[in-house]
Amino acid sequence: MAEARDTKPLFYKTEHGYQKPIVNVGRLKEMVHKDLKKFADEYLDGDLEGSEQYLVAVTLLERYFGFKWIEKHILDEPPNGFFGRGVADEINDGIVMRKVINLAEFLINLAPQKNIDTILHMIASGEIESSYAELEVAKFLMTRNVSFHFVTPTVKGESFDLLIDAPFASQVCADTKCKLEAGEFSAKGILHSLKQATKRNLPKDRPGTIFLKIPQEWQSSPSIWAETQDVCRDFLKQHLRLVSITIFASHMLSVGDFLRFWFTGVEITSHIHRFNTNLNWKFFDGANPQHSTPESWITLEDILKD
Repeated sequence: MAEARDTKPLFYKTEHGYQKPIVNVGRLKEMVHKDLKKFADEYLDGDLEGSEQYLVAVTLLERYFGFKWIEKHILDEPPNGFFGRGVADEINDGIVMRKVINLAEFLINLAPQKNIDTILHMIASGEIESSYAELEVAKFLMTRNVSFHFVTPTVKGESFDLLIDAPFASQVCADTKCKLEAGEFSAKGILHSLKQATKRNLPKDRPGTIFLKIPQEWQSSPSIWAETQDVCRDFLKQHLRLVSITIFASHMLSVGDFLRFWFTGVEITSHIHRFNTNLNWKFFDGANPQHSTPESWITLEDILKD
């Protein structure tokens, strides 16, 4: 582990608001090819093999949030944290490295988005898992070329996460709820999350939708997956300001020497909401959300190849 140092993060609050760094991809490429060996010496005791993307990701996150953040949430491997490895083995190490890489790529591609400051502040404060879920939603909206922007929370009923331009309808207010990976399944817990979104965050007079992220183990269990969908369908019937609920999960699986990463989900739409039911309110145009990469998406693999 690198020696502790007080690196001032590039993302910080000033009297005029947040100082938000935008990643200059050209400079990042120069930094990568110039300093990759130095990164390996700092973070992995000089062992560079197979870890190039991870090293670039850690370095980029340090530039954003400072070394103390890196040390607390990644290098010290908190067992109950989002980047916790649990059992120390190659599979768990690979999963954590993939999460770190994903977060860095989210920042590269989504930092220019309007009002992302709130999410960056949450990450800087240690609320990583729920923020990660919001960024995942943004990415798979981009895969369908669905326009959106992040929303700065204000008062009750105006504290949702995203304002989305439904492809064939009008704007929809979206809130993201994340059931933590370490949590146990509970239908009451799902219902509580949905109620929080409608009571606290979403407005009463505009179309709303909820994105619900669940652990991959829940989606892999046929009974839990079915019960989760049933709870959401029943909730839709009782809340006419909602046009849909999308349930999704991120999956990571070791296949031979490779770590496969994907996400899948289901978009459940309402046919009895109080808005124009003659319009198509679906975001995914009949196809459920699944893992793919937007054409404009910049990956760390791309940067390392150049």
